[in-house]
Amino acid sequence: MAIDTETLIYEDEIKKASKVLRALNHPLRKKIVLLLERYKELTVTEIYLKMRIEQSIASHHIGILREAGVLANERKGKTVRYFIDGKRLAQVNILAAKLADYKPQQNN
Repeated sequence: MAIDTETLIYEDEIKKASKVLRALNHPLRKKIVLLLERYKELTVTEIYLKMRIEQSIASHHIGILREAGVLANERKGKTVRYFIDGKRLAQVNILAAKLADYKPQQNN
């Protein structure tokens, strides 16, 4: 049986994309992303105050989004500001387009 090398190439990309999609599949995390889309960058404090949730909950969900590559952060003095990592989301979109056009090799 022949191995489809193109499928193997996509495997790592698919794992990363699925991590992003799982991270985004939560109501609070979606709200965090929407806030950051609107304000461009925010601190944890600004996020939890705007969302009216506890700081620990905001930090937990921000951590999941960071781990998945959805968010990035930048330290400015003592403050850490979070923003959407557009590169990671663009990679997911590119992969989705590749998979939509993908046609497995036919074995004759």
